[in-house]
Amino acid sequence: MLIENPVYKPFILTIPDDGIVFSLFDENNVYTEKFFMENYINFYSINPPPLERVVFRFENFMDYESIHGIERYFIPVGMMKKYASDPVVIWKLLEEGYIINMPVDRGSISFYGKNAGGTHHMLIFGAESEEGVFLCKDFKGHDFVEFKTTFSEWKESIQKYNNPTSREADGLLALRIDRTVSPNIEYSKVLSEFNKLRTDIYNEYSGYGIGALSLFIRDVEEKEWDSVLCYRWYETSNFMREASKLMQFRYGTVSKIFGEGEANNMIELKNSVNKLKQDTDRLFLKVCKFSLKKSEPGISNRLAALARICRDDFKRTSDLFYRVIEAQTVYGNLSHHGFP
Repeated sequence: MLIENPVYKPFILTIPDDGIVFSLFDENNVYTEKFFMENYINFYSINPPPLERVVFRFENFMDYESIHGIERYFIPVGMMKKYASDPVVIWKLLEEGYIINMPVDRGSISFYGKNAGGTHHMLIFGAESEEGVFLCKDFKGHDFVEFKTTFSEWKESIQKYNNPTSREADGLLALRIDRTVSPNIEYSKVLSEFNKLRTDIYNEYSGYGIGALSLFIRDVEEKEWDSVLCYRWYETSNFMREASKLMQFRYGTVSKIFGEGEANNMIELKNSVNKLKQDTDRLFLKVCKFSLKKSEPGISNRLAALARICRDDFKRTSDLFYRVIEAQTVYGNLSHHGFP
C-alpha cells in the first residue's frame, strides 16, 4: 500500500528544517500568503561556549509552536527510542495527512553515503508498505531531491541518534496545515515580528533582530579565511538572501491591499525591498566568488562591510513595513485582515 502526501518545492532553501516547513505550501494554497506574511521575519543568533562560533538562524527555528496555522504532533527522541521506533507510528501520521521532520543519524541512512557522520533532519512524506520504505526528501547540492529510506535504516538511525546540544525541540515533528484556522492575515502579529526585527540587541552569547547580524559580523571579521569561515559566510549570507525573497513576497501582498502609489510610504518601501534584494544577492555572490580562494588577507573584513549594508537595509525595510501597516490601522483598511 502506498501513502504519499503532497509536498512542494520550498520557497526558501536554508536548512532542512525550514525547507520541510515551507514544503507544506504551494502558490495556490489560501494559507500560503498568511504563512509567508506572519512568519520567518525575525532573526536570532547564538554563540554557545562549546561551539565557539556564532550560528545564525530564523527565530522560528527555535519554536515552531509560534507558527499559527500549522498543526504539530511531537514525539521526543527519548520516547522514540523506547516506545515508538516502529514504522506503524510514522504510517499512522502519514495516513492522517502529516509530513514528518525526522531527526536521523546520517551514517545509518544510505542516501547520505557510507562515510556520512553526525545528526541531521530529513523530510518523510510517504511510505510504501510492500517495499518497506519511506519516501523522503532532502538537500543534494542545491536541490531538494526525493529518495527512499528502508524501515530498517530508519530504526537503526533512531537508536544511534544522539544530539545533546540541540537548540530546538529534539524529536519527531509531524506537520500539516490547520484548516480550522482562518486564512486571514493577522497583521497585529506581522507588526510584532517587524518590531522585533528592527531591534539591534545582542551580547557576547546571543543576538535578536538585526542584532543577530551584528553579533555574527563582530564574530567573523578580522578572522583568517579558511574552509570553516567560508562555510559560515555562505550559510549566513544565504539566510539573508532568502529572507530578502520573503520581503519581496510581503511587499506584493501589502501592495495588493494598499496600492502602489505615493501614499503611505509604498514607493519608499518598494525601493527599500528592491535594494535589500540587490545587496543580499551581491553579498552572496561575493561569498561564492571568495569560496574559490584558499586564502587572501582581508576577505572577511570586505564581506563584513557588505553585511553591514545589508543589516542597515533590513533595519530600514522593517521600519517601513511597520510604518505602512501601522498607518493602515488608523484608516481602518485592515479591519477585515487581522485587526479588530
